[in-house]
Amino acid sequence: MKYSTFALVTLFATASTSAADQHINMMRPTPMNDLIEQNKQTKLKEAKAAYKAGATLVTPQIVNGVEVNPPGKYPFMVNAGGCGASLVAPNVVLSAAHCGGFISSVRIGRHNLNDNSEDYETFTIAEEVPHPDYNANTLDYDYMMLRLNGSSTYEPVTLDDGSTNLSAGTDLTVMGWGTTSSGGSTSSVLLEVEVDAWSQADCNAAYSPQGYPITDRMICAARPTKDSCQGDSGGPIIDTATGVQIGVVSWGFGCADPNFPGVYARVSDQINWIQGYID
Repeated sequence: MKYSTFALVTLFATASTSAADQHINMMRPTPMNDLIEQNKQTKLKEAKAAYKAGATLVTPQIVNGVEVNPPGKYPFMVNAGGCGASLVAPNVVLSAAHCGGFISSVRIGRHNLNDNSEDYETFTIAEEVPHPDYNANTLDYDYMMLRLNGSSTYEPVTLDDGSTNLSAGTDLTVMGWGTTSSGGSTSSVLLEVEVDAWSQADCNAAYSPQGYPITDRMICAARPTKDSCQGDSGGPIIDTATGVQIGVVSWGFGCADPNFPGVYARVSDQINWIQGYID
């Protein structure tokens, strides 16, 4: 689920990433590098202190996704190389603005990236339009529209218009071919994982002290040991009950860190901009 800046976005397990993919996944605003390293060192000191005091030392777990079954369960899922995306109209794809400049083509209908016998569609990109208010330092307004050179026969996803219940604890599902742990290897098959929505207050309490306030354009979600990770950026997070897309994988500190949930660009907040581009 993410900017590895932020290392979000979820699920990849065997294939190695290309240089371009790594650039997307590991790119961080300069201040973030120091911030994350300081955060790691602080946690390490706290863990050592707790261990000496007799507490159980717990090692953070990887993102525990499962293979999507059956293949094709999410016909709107788009493979965009080092990022994910979702089909929102026959010729339009929604992704994350921080993936901009790295997507030259997309594949729709893929499941196992090592199986070239799969029946899938490939399209080059006619136009790439990041949100005009996108901020590369804060990752606010992390939306990007891609117009395809052609029309897909797969079914587009339904986008949240604000009517989906996103109260704390709501069950959400995120999917992708991203890494299965922070900085780990990617997955050759499409994986999915269920996470719980966090309240804005709780998410702000986690990130604001680090200098990254959670805005109205953001949704936070996590479940113990489960998260999206590098390479999942731009992919969809959906309401598990309805299949409606409520967010776009954006950023987070590490992957499946118990103190920091994954952060997603909220679809409903910019539904008019998204729909305006589609129409």
